[in-house]
Amino acid sequence: MSAVKCYTRKNFMDEYTFPLHPANDFEHNGHPAEYASGHPKSWLSTYESFDFGKDLGMEGCLASASFHTALSPDQKLLAISSSSDRILVYDVVTKELRATLEGGGEVVFRPEQESESLGYTLLSSMCYDGSRGADPENSL
Repeated sequence: MSAVKCYTRKNFMDEYTFPLHPANDFEHNGHPAEYASGHPKSWLSTYESFDFGKDLGMEGCLASASFHTALSPDQKLLAISSSSDRILVYDVVTKELRATLEGGGEVVFRPEQESESLGYTLLSSMCYDGSRGADPENSL
């Protein structure tokens, strides 16, 4: 029976070398894996991003903020909730800011059930004063 060598973090880091060329790639029965159609996607595309920091007055500090998002059922509106107790509602196609609402926490769109118009109700888990519920003055 051979003894198991114990490593300290320093010993391990001194001895370990990361293989730059793996021994084999992902494969099944000798066939290499293939990407799905349209993939891989680049997650760094600025075309598909929203610059909402300026709308929140939080330019440069977005990394430390907390955000929740919701997409309307017809995928036309995007709501972004922030730690600054404001909810921004954008048109997905034009990226135009459509509304700034007071509130925060998790957000979700609910289609209007009893209305002839094709509107939505945006629900949030906290309103502007920190209590639970929505502010009746906020509307889309």
